[in-house]
Amino acid sequence: MKYIPDIEPKETITRPAHMSSVPQLLSFVCCYAGEKGFPEKRINEIEVALKEAISYLIVHAHKENTGEIQIGVSMDIYGRLAIIVTDTGMPCNLLLGNNPFFEEDTSLLKERTGIVSLIRKTFGDIEFKRSEGKNVHIFYLSES
Repeated sequence: MKYIPDIEPKETITRPAHMSSVPQLLSFVCCYAGEKGFPEKRINEIEVALKEAISYLIVHAHKENTGEIQIGVSMDIYGRLAIIVTDTGMPCNLLLGNNPFFEEDTSLLKERTGIVSLIRKTFGDIEFKRSEGKNVHIFYLSES
């Protein structure tokens, strides 16, 4: 597993892991990206991919408990936007989207594979760790 450095978010937002929270979470990230000079086209791409990722986590990691989702944003040492999505749900690694050994339901596998493709196309690097009972996904992307 790749080492994930501790990234200290500059700003965070925490909301219940419920679909009604998605617009606030997306707005938070998109506003930060806008403040950092990201072009509108790139912000729209972030919004679409992040909506899919957050929605997937809410539906699949929080089937049995509502829990919380926290999003932190920061610029990393390479000038990339780092979006840290932490949730308190069941283990759910978006990066395993194309691994059939972890899915009994093939329709779920196809759904996750599509989401992973979209996320990988939008974000340059993606990292995952399970820490202290939480899923932590970190998405990095540059302005272009």
